[in-house]
Amino acid sequence: MGSWKVSNWAFISAVDYVLEYCFDNIGTALKYPERFSVVDSFIKHNYVPKISLHVNLCSKVDNSMQLVPFLERIENMKNIAEYNNIEITLHYEEKKGHDGLSQDEALKTIYEILKI
Repeated sequence: MGSWKVSNWAFISAVDYVLEYCFDNIGTALKYPERFSVVDSFIKHNYVPKISLHVNLCSKVDNSMQLVPFLERIENMKNIAEYNNIEITLHYEEKKGHDGLSQDEALKTIYEILKI
């Protein structure tokens, strides 16, 4: 199973920002793939938490470069001790494209998931 690549990010400038501001020593950080890939983190910790993904079908870049590779990798995970459900909600918002939920929409969704 190949490791997820930082290059799967749609906007390389975002990668540069994360690398510059989140890691003091990039050479050392790259030794820890679980810092860049949630699937590598699942494997390292032998645990998959409950996850709720909200995906806009109108963001082809997100779907082809991030969602599909994510699903392919988790499909091949073996021997995970604790595996919780991953719920994927697909929505269609043509005008939003890559843009995520608004802050109000995100909070409403989080409250619904947590049943608050």
